[in-house]
Amino acid sequence: MKRFWMPMLVCVTLFALGYFTFWQPSVGYSAGDAPGKNPRFEQAAKHLDAGGTLYVYADVRDVLREFVQLFAQTMESEPRAQGALLMLDRAIDALGVYGVEDVAFSSLKVGHRYRHKAFLGIPGGRNGVLKLLGGKPHAFDLLDYAPVSTQLFSCDDLDFAGALPWIRMNAIQLAGPPAEAQLDMMLSQVKESTGVDLERFFDSIDGEIVVLAETDSARMITIEDAELAQPIEMAFPMLAVIFKTRHDGAYENIKAVMMRSESAQSVEQNGMKRVTLAQDLPNYPMTLSLAQQGEYCILASHQEYLDKILAAKQSGENLRSNPDFKELMAKMPEQGNGIYYISADFYQAINRSLDSFKNTMPRNIGTTFAFTQFQMYSAQLPALSSIGVRVNEPDGLYWIALDESRANQALISSISLPIMAVLAAMVVPNYMEYQVRAKVSRTRADQRSLATALEAFYIDNNQYPNWATGVDSINNSKEPSVALKAVDSMNAQEYSAWHLTSPIAYITRYPEDVFSTKGYGFNYYSDGNGWILWSCGPDKVLDLTVDNIFELYDPTIQQPSKALLNFSYDPTNGTRSGGDIIRVKQ
Repeated sequence: MKRFWMPMLVCVTLFALGYFTFWQPSVGYSAGDAPGKNPRFEQAAKHLDAGGTLYVYADVRDVLREFVQLFAQTMESEPRAQGALLMLDRAIDALGVYGVEDVAFSSLKVGHRYRHKAFLGIPGGRNGVLKLLGGKPHAFDLLDYAPVSTQLFSCDDLDFAGALPWIRMNAIQLAGPPAEAQLDMMLSQVKESTGVDLERFFDSIDGEIVVLAETDSARMITIEDAELAQPIEMAFPMLAVIFKTRHDGAYENIKAVMMRSESAQSVEQNGMKRVTLAQDLPNYPMTLSLAQQGEYCILASHQEYLDKILAAKQSGENLRSNPDFKELMAKMPEQGNGIYYISADFYQAINRSLDSFKNTMPRNIGTTFAFTQFQMYSAQLPALSSIGVRVNEPDGLYWIALDESRANQALISSISLPIMAVLAAMVVPNYMEYQVRAKVSRTRADQRSLATALEAFYIDNNQYPNWATGVDSINNSKEPSVALKAVDSMNAQEYSAWHLTSPIAYITRYPEDVFSTKGYGFNYYSDGNGWILWSCGPDKVLDLTVDNIFELYDPTIQQPSKALLNFSYDPTNGTRSGGDIIRVKQ
């Protein structure tokens, strides 16, 4: 029943909200001698543009609360539904949506762009999650840190210090004391496993969070994979996140994570604390850099980008002096609680990357939907720069944006863009390593298939295939494979590895070692009692060779042996760490 009630409740709630908001007449407030006149309409109208391409106002006062109560009455005979409705009521209250009384939006064409304005009326003040959207409007001081070449700038004023208390309070309200215990356990586990004290980290952030990004079209990232028709190319991205802090909790927590790597270095230069961590990702060398300058903590994907950010602050050659940004900012409020800017160059870089993906990814049922999305998104990408500002006001939230689309992007962008950008700053390094992780998984799967074939061969022949000898065997480090190539020395043997495919097909084909630069198969060795398969791994260097395989592999002891594990690939040391990917008969 739970699978039925929850989706139904969500669907009915959305339908009712839309019905009461946009189709039912608004009763409004009584005001003086004008019954039915809604003074809130006049208040919202002050924030909008009349006479444009779109103008919408909706009185939503108590609409959602009344609907939940009405629906609860109709479901009195269903105890399980009552429990779900209670949970839904508490969740909506926690979000602060019940306090929203009116919604207004306008769109006006100004030159080649549309000016969007949106107003969320909350006369009683923001509550719930909406209260976490910063405090009073202020100047955008962090623009001083954005280099003049910045292509994406997103700054939001968020109450991080209040986030965990808010989560704790609502967890207790929704699920009782056990939920608080679960939260404490999670925080403790995170601290134990990563060294990050989330409570101290959140408490250290003093409102403003900035995400910066720019691409260097002179340097390209090339993503290669055997499944792709041709390599994917995209402009070299550089990212940074800046936190305004109360104390060094953010810096110390991020530093603790970085220092878990042996390649991390902590230094202090001219009174500034810095940490660098070199990561040689596939075709994307990074030097993750962290610095604390005064009240600001800066984390950049590259050391050169961190230096560029610090130089922008010192020299004054920052985004404020960018002609495109200056032109757009002149039409925006000078103060606010959030701002985003996306240059036309950034949109074009995204479009080029999407085109590259569309032209190179294999066409099959699994990717058809992805291609459709790429095409739709590419068609909607603006050719002009966009900008938007959020302003917190005593009676609500106000957004204003300039972009090329007719649709409203102001509200969505100012809320979702900072979150997406922060996630991108964390995910991009992992994304750049997705090939390595995928290839490791494929290698292990191929080795399992070969292991099954070897055991089937043994059942029929009472021995394992011989390992190859001669110039094309592992004796020759230039051609280490014995599984993929049917060389003469293998064909000459009655029970060679070549016979895994013929005359009896124990396996249809010899898998290729995807980490081999020459397209060879896995290395294989057997002494008659057991066998071992190994790939050179992500570092593309064979650690197991003909010189040590006889000593390291002994089927008479428990496998894999400790000695063998010393040569084994371990992703916990870094996705591109050394070692071979090994599979043995255990």
